[in-house]
Amino acid sequence: MRGMSDSTGLAPASAQDPVRSLEADLLREQKKVALVQEVSRALSGSGDLDTLLELIVHKVTELMEADRSTLYLVWNQGREDFQSTMGDQNFTEDFNDLFHTRPLNTFLVKISYWLTPLAN
Repeated sequence: MRGMSDSTGLAPASAQDPVRSLEADLLREQKKVALVQEVSRALSGSGDLDTLLELIVHKVTELMEADRSTLYLVWNQGREDFQSTMGDQNFTEDFNDLFHTRPLNTFLVKISYWLTPLAN
């Protein structure tokens, strides 16, 4: 009668497939963590924005196993508390008031990546 292992003492082939799948998933997750840690170190230590952005794009492309990727940066600034005096127009006062109003800054980062379908 055959037990839970084959003649070599290892798990049967049917049990090895899920194990291999889990091992591959674990390796992918470890790679993600390592890449995030590398980008985090670069964020805290790098003063060069171009180098940092290039590293982020390269690492995301590597992480996603993509052919290429694009990084989009968007900066938006708005001022909500500015109250122009309607009717009493004074360019100097209005101009000064505009720049003394605290701005609301929004900085967005979006990255896109492309995968090439495998040929059959």
